[in-house]
Amino acid sequence: MFVACLAGAVLAASSLPAQGSTQSISGLSAESLFDVARRAEAADNASGDADAEAIYVALAGDPDIDVRQEARFRHGQLLTRRGKLAAAATLYRAILDERPDATRVRLELAAVLARLNDLPGARRALRQAQAGKLPPQVALAVDQYAAALRSAKPLVASLEVALAPSTNVNRATNATTLDTIIAPFELSDDARARSGIGVRLGGQVFARAPLRPHLGVTARLPGQGTLYRDTSFSDISGAGQIGL
Repeated sequence: MFVACLAGAVLAASSLPAQGSTQSISGLSAESLFDVARRAEAADNASGDADAEAIYVALAGDPDIDVRQEARFRHGQLLTRRGKLAAAATLYRAILDERPDATRVRLELAAVLARLNDLPGARRALRQAQAGKLPPQVALAVDQYAAALRSAKPLVASLEVALAPSTNVNRATNATTLDTIIAPFELSDDARARSGIGVRLGGQVFARAPLRPHLGVTARLPGQGTLYRDTSFSDISGAGQIGL
């Protein structure tokens, strides 16, 4: 009952002109209000969630940027837990409008967008998060998540091109002679190591087809090669993989 009454008071405060913080109207500090909202969420019922949401909505109008951003973030997490993903994404974007460097919020936004099946938006949010300074363990987890999002595409293709200079394109010896049982055998220029510049190509095609909600078939065709003007020195390799 106390939480419900307090939520109503704070909501009423949020409808008044912004002449002061929620503390000046409710009589409680923002920290105390956050604690009340946390205890309301811990009740794990619809009434408690509604009370917590009312407090977060009110605190989102606080003139202190730290308070309102914290309120929006907690509100977004509450909405995510309740399955209201589009509303949570809107709150996370509101935070990022004021604080573009809030990496944690950007990661939460990416996760929500992925659940909304907005994979391009999720990948964009991850790229923006990766552009900032992340702790090594966090960066690794983000990289793995980004790879998982890329693999969720039905069809992916990549191609890499580079120059391939080599001092021994024919994999021969630099020696001028070859010792044999009878006598040393003199090697011609064609039989000795030769240098050259080629092109190195690498790429893959990855395809995924769903069979059931949690089952699909995937196929991967990677390949690479080093190509020289004299094709007898070129190397080309490839592979094929398919499975459930």
